[in-house]
Amino acid sequence: MALGTWPSTPLVKARQRCHDARCQLEAGIDPQDQRDQVIREATTLSDVTEGYGSVETLFQLYIANLQRQDKRSWHEQKRSLDLDALPVLGAATPCRGVTPDQIREILHRLISRGAAVQSNRIHSYLHTAFEFARLYDNDPRQLKTGLKFALEKNPVADVPKDTSAEHAGERVLSWDELAKIWNDPLLEQPAQQAIRLILATGGQRPGEITEAAWSEFDFNTCFWILPAQRARKADRDHLIPLNPFISEILMSIRVLDPESTWLFPACPGTKADRPWGKSKLPHIIRSYCKLADMTPWVPRDLRRTAKTLMRELGVSKFDRDRIQNHAINDVSGQHYDRYDYLEEKRKGLDLWCGRLERISKS
Repeated sequence: MALGTWPSTPLVKARQRCHDARCQLEAGIDPQDQRDQVIREATTLSDVTEGYGSVETLFQLYIANLQRQDKRSWHEQKRSLDLDALPVLGAATPCRGVTPDQIREILHRLISRGAAVQSNRIHSYLHTAFEFARLYDNDPRQLKTGLKFALEKNPVADVPKDTSAEHAGERVLSWDELAKIWNDPLLEQPAQQAIRLILATGGQRPGEITEAAWSEFDFNTCFWILPAQRARKADRDHLIPLNPFISEILMSIRVLDPESTWLFPACPGTKADRPWGKSKLPHIIRSYCKLADMTPWVPRDLRRTAKTLMRELGVSKFDRDRIQNHAINDVSGQHYDRYDYLEEKRKGLDLWCGRLERISKS
């Protein structure tokens, strides 16, 4: 029984799946049969006219496919499709009967209530889901399911996104602004520590910091091992060297909630079962900027700031890209280059953290 594909499925998850499968066997349940149950249950939902797969069937199969691929976004996609798309399209509507006008109606409702960015998100989700349906009938892996969508054209293809809703950010904080943020008592804890850690680690993605678990940090070997399933746009674990400056910040965070599994638990002082949500740090920063009369900025601007200011210190673009774990698009880099660039990352972070340490004492 296949447990997953490395590196998208890390060893710890494969072990858990193995354990779950053994428990099912001991209970007299065939784990492979259980694994396929989602598809069989979704197929039975296809009780629509002419026997073609319904919208609800598609969404269930699509989300199940995201889960099998360990896609981190499946929760958000399921919530958005169920909340915003399903009521308009109709659960029992055959996928082949969905029209561009219905897609436009979904997006129009979101734009009308001021959620233009979310309209672009669900546009992408719907396009990918219906593309999944379009290719489903010819997929040899689905030959025995007995399900057909008969979708000749993706109904989302001709509906444009709202290109005015999103703009590439340009805000880069100055050294003086970083010095102010670093020690400003107006900025509440532990948000200040989260910002310090984002900066000190060379501008890692804010969500990768605020959703981090203590199990990812190895203080014996001095590495943060960011798992592939949490490292966005990457197919392998991301290793970030921990120097004394970064370790000191981590210890300050640990003191805030020493019993927590997470660096930033959703409910401080308790054994919370989840870390901060996506909106928490942006909300705190937005309030802080108003309180401190500071030109507004958002968490992802810290990543751009680190990338820009590290260049001032002489860290090459190549090394900065490795530190920030940018996606590698060339064939050689994606498939053949397995060098971890740890020495280059360490040198770049040491130089960067040396400067941050000086401004932290200013």
